[in-house]
Order: sequence, then C-alpha cells, then structure tokens
Amino acid sequence: MYTKKNILFFFLFIGLSSFSQTLIFSDPGASYNNTDAMTTDEYGNVDISNCSSVEFSIHYYSDDTWAGSGNMESVSECSGCSGDPFNQESDCENCWDFFYVEYLIDGNVVESELIGAGNNPDDLSLSYSTCTNGGSSASIRVYTQTWASGETISFDDIQINCTEQSLVNIPNQELCDGQDLILDASFLDQSVISSTEWTSNLSAIIADPDAIQTSATNVSDGETFTLLINDINGCDSELELTADVMDVASAGDDASISLCATDMPIDLFDVLNG
Repeated sequence: MYTKKNILFFFLFIGLSSFSQTLIFSDPGASYNNTDAMTTDEYGNVDISNCSSVEFSIHYYSDDTWAGSGNMESVSECSGCSGDPFNQESDCENCWDFFYVEYLIDGNVVESELIGAGNNPDDLSLSYSTCTNGGSSASIRVYTQTWASGETISFDDIQINCTEQSLVNIPNQELCDGQDLILDASFLDQSVISSTEWTSNLSAIIADPDAIQTSATNVSDGETFTLLINDINGCDSELELTADVMDVASAGDDASISLCATDMPIDLFDVLNG
C-alpha cells in the first residue's frame, strides 16, 4: 500500500545589504596667491545614485590674517561691495578677498559657505551633509580671490563621503510549512544606521518590525517585504524582498492495490491518478 505525503516549501529572496559610509572622492586641493581676479575650481561630479546621503568636506586656510588694509580684506572694508562673489562692483577691485565653496548635487547648489564677508577665520574645516533624494552626481566648486602679494588662500582635504546601500547577494531561504520566515538585512556597518522598519504589502505577521533581524509568519506567494532604512544623516532608503511560495506538492490520490506474483506489470501512476 502506498500513501502520499504533501510537503510545502517556502522560498524567500533575501538581500544581504552593505550599508556603510564610503569615501567616494578625494583631492589635495590648491593654493592661490595674489590672483587679482576670481579663480574657479570644480571637484568631483561623482556617482551618488546608490547613496542615501552624502557628506561634503573641505579644509580652508589663509597665510595672512583678516586684519584690514595690507592684510586680508573683508567685504566690510570695501564700501561698494555687496558680498556677492558673482557681482564684482568697481569698489571690489584691489580690495575684497574671499574664499567661497559650493556643494552641488546634479549641478544644483545645495549649500554654500563664504569666508570674507564677516567674522573670518584664518583656518577652518568645513563640512555639510544632505540627503541625495534620488540625485545621481555630487561635486564641489571653489572660488577664491586675493589682491596683494602677501595674500594666499589655500584649501585641501577635499572629500565627498557616501552613506551607501548596495545589494551584495540574493540567496534562497527554504522553509517547511509552519516554520517562521527569517528577515535579516545583514548590514556590514550598522553604525551608520539610525533606525529600521519592516513592512509587508499583504497579511504576513512580522514579529518585531523595528528589528534588523526578525521573523514573519503567514507568508503569501508574491508578498513583498520592505525594509525602510533611516541613516545617521536622517535620510531614508528602502530594500525590497519578495516571497516566492511554491504550490503544494501532490503525489496523487491515496490508493491501494493487491497484486499476485503471476499478474502482469501495471503502471502505478494510473492507480494513483497523479
């Protein structure tokens, strides 16, 4: 006598995610002395399509002090200057010295910093972090201006860092009927993660939605699990996983048959209607 057994398998595509802060651009910078006009340098235009956020940084310093005539001159000492690097009125000539940096995503300025228009340091490290919001490229643009032989503006340690999510692997997870489904994002650098949340588009029950490693029951075929990730800069990204549930295996109808040693051979599939 032969009796069938039904076996149910669950397959879930699990993504192992690398989420880390990565240096994607670095440059030693430049130094300008007595330019007698505005200089322009652009750095980067690097790919950020896989970044949830980016951090721009640059170090500025001047050899001379901001001490007025004969030294580095602030805009306040030039009566006709408005403090706009791109609007060089006549009184700015032979007077206004400045360092101006712009941070750009997809060619659009997202932040800028100006030294030479107020309380001006001689040495300063600058940085700015922002969400990429789907942007594809990042760059840094630097402008300087000096008017005397003793005036030098320098900048170095130019960097763009990316808080990056990348899919490393997609192994199959195989479960028997009744087992929990394991959800594990497996971040390589958890220090850049602020919070996470698992959600489902169907009826699966997620044990702890706020945990990076958790489990789910009552999983349906084609059900999508989304991990919402918030990084240390307050920027969101998502990782999606899809469940593939196989149909119940069928060996046919239960049946029994009696055979004698002298009977002709039979096809058991005909008996089982499998």
